[in-house]
Amino acid sequence: MSHRTAPPSGAAQLRADCGRCFGLCCVVPAFAASADFAIDKPAGSPCPNL
Repeated sequence: MSHRTAPPSGAAQLRADCGRCFGLCCVVPAFAASADFAIDKPAGSPCPNL
């Protein structure tokens, strides 16, 4: 018989699930070219590296 514990609450239960990803983090937000991002990308358009 296995014992289950309650899942962690709050941010602790958030984790990547790459197997079911739709790339929303690479499509939804807008980015401006900077030291952190190479190109300007409008919101709602996919990153060309996706």
